[in-house]
Amino acid sequence: MALAGTRLHHVFTVTSLTLGLVIGIIVAVCRVSSAWPLKAIGLVYVEIIRGMPLLVLLFILYYALPQVGVRMSAITAGILGLGINAGAYIAEIFRAGIQAVPVGQVEAARTVG
Repeated sequence: MALAGTRLHHVFTVTSLTLGLVIGIIVAVCRVSSAWPLKAIGLVYVEIIRGMPLLVLLFILYYALPQVGVRMSAITAGILGLGINAGAYIAEIFRAGIQAVPVGQVEAARTVG
């Protein structure tokens, strides 16, 4: 019985972090984009999600969304909530990493191909 719970924890963790990684990469690319609407969308997402406690996000997903007709299991709400939350933090990590590369390095890389 304990082994089945452990496997569920691993699936839960891997799935939510994979979702967070995908969201984070997309949002980071939006944040460093030259198109201002994409920058604005990425900024709003990061600021709202990072400013919201995770428990509040989980409550919204599990208790508030069914009030408007979106029903999901507790596991799905947990994975989605953790993935959305992790995505905002991962986006900032990737954005900072991208922007840490000096302009000269970027130009040199483009020159080389």
